Amino acid sequence: MKGLRVASVQLVAVIGLLSLIVIVSPAIAEPGTILNTSPDGGTTLAVSYCPDEGEFWVECVSHDLSCKDGEFKFYVAGDDSSGTRLVEIVRHVLKEGYGTAKLPFRLDKHETSIDLTVAGLELSGNDMNGTFDLSLSLGGPSKLLDAITQSTKSLVAVVGDESLEFAPRPEDAAKLLQFKQACLANRG
Repeated sequence: MKGLRVASVQLVAVIGLLSLIVIVSPAIAEPGTILNTSPDGGTTLAVSYCPDEGEFWVECVSHDLSCKDGEFKFYVAGDDSSGTRLVEIVRHVLKEGYGTAKLPFRLDKHETSIDLTVAGLELSGNDMNGTFDLSLSLGGPSKLLDAITQSTKSLVAVVGDESLEFAPRPEDAAKLLQFKQACLANRG
């Protein structure tokens, strides 16, 4: 009987711990847009699969745009260990060349199209998930920022056959204008 009671207590403890992990887990099923301004003056518009709570959202970013002191960067997290999405982007940039390769952005269901010039490329290993991450320095961000207005509902970066949305939910659209305003305010 004593052995049964100990096993029962251990089972209850394990179930309690598993329940706590499920309750505390911050992952969400659908992505959302997060607007983050860092203490150093940079602003990031990120699409994350984690809620906007503290620093944790950074670990779940799919892609983002950032601006600081007039520099504009586009970041894409590796999609899997093969890096298929990233290989396609790198191949395009290397084929076209720096200063010539373009990254297309579409606003409001493709009504407006703006191509930004790729001025630099950085590919780095991601030790957390065994993939690669890609960061592109983009030239001509004022064209994109000028196109974002109060009525802008969507912004999409077109990467090969894939569209990377920056306002996946209707409530995220207002963050596009906030991003524009923050970038214009922190130009160097």
